Amino acid sequence: MGEKQQWSNDRLKCLLETCIEEITTVGRKGLSLHKDSWTKLRKVLKEKFGVDLSQKQMKNAYDNLKAKYIGWVFLKNKTGNIYDPRTNTFTLTDEEWEEFRKGHPKAASLKSVPLPFPELCAQLFDGNAATGNGKWTSTQRSGVGSSSCLRVQQLLTYNDTEEDDTGTYHHTPETIPDHIHESTFEPTPERTPEPSPEPNPDPNPKKRAKTSKSSSINGDDLALDIRQALQYLVKGKETPKITIAQCSEKLKLVGLDPVDPLFLAAFNIFGGTSNMREAWMELPDIPEVLRGWLVMTATTLGLIK
Repeated sequence: MGEKQQWSNDRLKCLLETCIEEITTVGRKGLSLHKDSWTKLRKVLKEKFGVDLSQKQMKNAYDNLKAKYIGWVFLKNKTGNIYDPRTNTFTLTDEEWEEFRKGHPKAASLKSVPLPFPELCAQLFDGNAATGNGKWTSTQRSGVGSSSCLRVQQLLTYNDTEEDDTGTYHHTPETIPDHIHESTFEPTPERTPEPSPEPNPDPNPKKRAKTSKSSSINGDDLALDIRQALQYLVKGKETPKITIAQCSEKLKLVGLDPVDPLFLAAFNIFGGTSNMREAWMELPDIPEVLRGWLVMTATTLGLIK
């Protein structure tokens, strides 16, 4: 149990499909699974492959797949047409791969081993497990390609001792719990068809003009923008699923270096709950506001000090 566990494509597919099924029926616990879901995954892997894995071993595989998927999304959104959808591979220079490795050390294997089953990864890590809305599309079937690098079934090796079972990022802010976002609110037949106007969070709306990108940002403006984004979530409004790729595109407005700790923290936040991604997309496209939200959220989750 203490040795490195090798994960074939078949085992990884089983892990992804079982996790998606559990999240669809049971839900998430923070950024991971409930204890009963880990027990179910252990049972399924044992029945299909005859391996008896600990929760730590399974979670390490889960976390490494997630890190590799985040790196895959980052590269896929880079300009320059470096992605080949036929082989699910990227064309970068050695210098570019080294720069990528610094910002995404757990995804460095993408240089030689493609991400397995991108569609299933998108369903699981983009928060689309409940609807099956995988955002990745390609003429290639996930996990199998025609190039020489894909003919051989690669074995992914994960270190079972590098992370603790509990993980650092399992905390979910109490202000926007998942069950509030997932709930739907429909008017009862007794209520009048015309809804009453929403209360204005600002007692004097005329006093505050719409902020432009060129105007200065103070603490009150930042707090109000963040509060409005969070209020939007609490209302339980139905919105299309937001992906990590969309959040990554908006992150470019902040102009962070890929090795900046805040940049790495941002991808950890985007890879968490759908609430976080929706809050991020609701913020105005103002670099100061976006940076302030990232610092506040990353500090709350303990990603940065």
